[in-house]
Amino acid sequence: TMLYRGIAKQRSHLHASDLWVQLRHLLAETRGGQAFITAYWSGLDTLAHAYGPETDQCDAEFQTMSHLLSRQFLDSLTAADREGTLLLITADHGQIHIPPEQILDADQDPELSQHLMAPIMGESRAAFVHPRPGRSKAIRDHLEASYPGWFAVRDSVEVLESGLLGRPIADETYARAGELIVLPRGNRALQHTQPSVALVGRHGGLTPEEMLVPLIGARLEALE
Repeated sequence: TMLYRGIAKQRSHLHASDLWVQLRHLLAETRGGQAFITAYWSGLDTLAHAYGPETDQCDAEFQTMSHLLSRQFLDSLTAADREGTLLLITADHGQIHIPPEQILDADQDPELSQHLMAPIMGESRAAFVHPRPGRSKAIRDHLEASYPGWFAVRDSVEVLESGLLGRPIADETYARAGELIVLPRGNRALQHTQPSVALVGRHGGLTPEEMLVPLIGARLEALE
């Protein structure tokens, strides 16, 4: 991913407490110099996928990380560690709750399945559809007639070249995206059967909850 391009050194961490301790140590090691340090914690994302984003589990995880940030990082920094250091906290995406009854499993819809060359790909909130030759219109018509208001069906080239998914677009993306990109409306999803995957919270769609994330910034000298 782009996060790992051009890095000078990579470190792993075992637990959330280890993450904050290692960040504290890295600040001490780079004291007086220049460094761009990034850290990622997957716990909140994992819990939101499993239980949904607006749950006690996610709230507990957020409170736990906030406590560790305060006690194991901020409270333990020296004035020299804080000097000239900017702390940014953000997320790569949000999530929304997807009820089971709002999920269309393409494998359970024979009319849809007969038009597909391959299983539904991409995200269930932004599905890549590979129709059999000449079947794109049939898929559009079926989704609009059988699931009115559920999906926005778009030509994949139109979506890619609009810049909706960012720029530049790698050449292989056009083949991976298929002919159609299906964007579920509201709290809906489109997927093929995934018996080992039961995600309650999902992302990849166009709702504000999925696309808009907070950005917290503070100079550490100001937090003494």
